[in-house]
Amino acid sequence: MRRLLALPLLLLAGSAFAQDVGKLPYATVDENIKRVVGDDKGKVAVRLTVACRKAGVKPEEITLTLDSKIAPKTFRLGPDRAIYDFPQTEELLKENPLLVTNQPRGTIDLSVEIGVPVPEATSISYGALVRGLTQLNETSRKSLGTQGAPLLNATKLAVHFGTDGATVTVPEKGGKKTTLKADGLRIVLLPIDPALDQEGATVTFSTRPIWIAGSK
Repeated sequence: MRRLLALPLLLLAGSAFAQDVGKLPYATVDENIKRVVGDDKGKVAVRLTVACRKAGVKPEEITLTLDSKIAPKTFRLGPDRAIYDFPQTEELLKENPLLVTNQPRGTIDLSVEIGVPVPEATSISYGALVRGLTQLNETSRKSLGTQGAPLLNATKLAVHFGTDGATVTVPEKGGKKTTLKADGLRIVLLPIDPALDQEGATVTFSTRPIWIAGSK
């Protein structure tokens, strides 16, 4: 069974001034992202994932809006329920606007996930993935400490795509290559073997991934 590196964040709680809608200060979200990433900003990718406790709610029915005067933004979810572009700026931190969901208060959970930075191109050196996985384990270990032991030491990468039929071509021992096809969730599970980190070894994607996570 696939186990991804995901760290619980917080619940969008209501306030006395919002009877029906969950609201959360920007600073709370920003603080929790920083707690997870620590000093490794730029070394790992970050996304927020959204879960709804209300039965029957589809991801596309959920919106989260940053109610800012200087940089308002509404986040709409895809099938993976993820936000990839949550802004972190000193200006927004100073303003501290509310993050507002269109769902009833107490029904939305947010989690912080860390991943390997997705390359701009459709190929990446095998060594970059080896180092990326090592960094994920290191960042996770520092964030979670001993409590995070079950999530540490991932040995695989789960490559997520935004379309069906994606493939990943990877090196094998003896200089050969093999092509792996995405499953029904549009994910290719890629075992990482440091021994394959040889000069010129590359991994090729049929289309650019949207996320690369650590996995057991």
